[in-house]
Amino acid sequence: MTEVDRTAFEDLYRDHYWALLRFAARRTRDPERARDLVADTFAIAWRRRGTLPTARALPWLYKIAANVLANERRRDQRTAEAYRTLGGYSSIAYQADTAERAEWSHALEEVLRVLNTLSVDDQQVLMLHAWEGLTGRDLGIALDCSAAAASVRLHRARRRLDAAIHGGRQAGDQTSALRGTKGDY
Repeated sequence: MTEVDRTAFEDLYRDHYWALLRFAARRTRDPERARDLVADTFAIAWRRRGTLPTARALPWLYKIAANVLANERRRDQRTAEAYRTLGGYSSIAYQADTAERAEWSHALEEVLRVLNTLSVDDQQVLMLHAWEGLTGRDLGIALDCSAAAASVRLHRARRRLDAAIHGGRQAGDQTSALRGTKGDY
């Protein structure tokens, strides 16, 4: 390890730790899991520092974090399935605890309820855009696709989100804030 590598990585960590922790906290809804996810993300980033895009580090880190979380969820699902197969009961599978949900505001619960009706891919593109502020090229990097493909995925996810919001809801209710205006798209 050279001193340049170490200094550059320390800068990367310092510049992006809090954004990555917010990203992780919103997805795990558990502060300890979020910190673990960030630690795992930076460990992988250190091992892969040779492929770090210098101008677009944060989307690259988001992509790593999303992959770590997806791997964790797949592992938890396999473990839960193994317990079910063996006749046991598992609380290991990823689930939002009702006590944790009570801490969130009613509006956020409604957002999460609607988001959870969407596919994982739709959730990912919507959250990267809305919560992490990624657009265009950065969104494409985080999703491992071109900016144009990311834009199409975002557009389609928004259409499905809009359909989920309107499904069984009346105009003017609390989810109306989720719809936004055409200027938001």
